[in-house]
Amino acid sequence: MRNPAAFKGYIPGFFGRDFLALTAGGDRDEILHWIDTGRGRHIESGWLGRLAKHFGDSQAIGMPGYRERLTDAEKQMLVDYLLLLNADGPLDAAAFEKRLRDLAADDASADS
Repeated sequence: MRNPAAFKGYIPGFFGRDFLALTAGGDRDEILHWIDTGRGRHIESGWLGRLAKHFGDSQAIGMPGYRERLTDAEKQMLVDYLLLLNADGPLDAAAFEKRLRDLAADDASADS
């Protein structure tokens, strides 16, 4: 989706090169920071941090922070989902359900 005044002119997706660049390679803590604050600690503290902050502040559609809107468990589940998307790519409903069953089976065998 277009996003006037954003660095690339669009809203980045939840997987792929943009996602990995914005989240320090899919770092769990960085993703949690984005969810909490709507901002990237990694991208805004790098050598282009001031420029990144300028684009973040001036873009038409910014990401809201969800620190007070989601529980810690919900945020962890969202991070797990985003990391899954990046590991497996976008999944249709059947593939997503199969992946969930596989994860549940892995968890059950780990608990044994």
